[in-house]
Amino acid sequence: MTTQFKIQKDGENLRYVDTTSNLPRRTKDLVKYINNPNEKQKLYLVYKYIHDHGGLDEWKIMEINEGNEDEKDFLDACNLKMVLKPKLTDEQKKENARKHRKTYYHKNKELHRDKHKIYREEHKYILKVKGQTYYNENRDKILSKKGEKIYCEFCKKSVGKGYMTVHNKTDQHKLMEQLSGGHVLFELYNQ
Repeated sequence: MTTQFKIQKDGENLRYVDTTSNLPRRTKDLVKYINNPNEKQKLYLVYKYIHDHGGLDEWKIMEINEGNEDEKDFLDACNLKMVLKPKLTDEQKKENARKHRKTYYHKNKELHRDKHKIYREEHKYILKVKGQTYYNENRDKILSKKGEKIYCEFCKKSVGKGYMTVHNKTDQHKLMEQLSGGHVLFELYNQ
């Protein structure tokens, strides 16, 4: 059974209204979230607002009577959650979603890595067949990209396109790049 409760500051119409199935436990959690500045739940605007405006010393947690519909309508009109709800632009929403995906990725990177490793071990044959099928269907495209050569201006060598990043890390390339100061030594050679 859910219970509706409110957190109201003495002498003000502004309140926070919510529901819970276990009011004593929720009250204990609210006290922890609002009074402890180190809790991550403190980031919620409602908890921050209550903390900044007197904390639970000035705000009271009360259960709402189920029978009083007028009080419920009034509470919805003065709800602190609605007043403090930030108005986000589409760009802000996208940025928040991107940050969430990034933090989720970093938190669960090893878990997903292990799951993918197990999947690859269990489905080794299926993945091998898929790879062979893809190669056979796209053989010309793959070979044409493999055969592309790029001319390195510093070393005066033709290097395969797929090998260019490895080539740029070689001692010879780094030395030639330093000698030229990052500029091409022989511009006439390329013309």
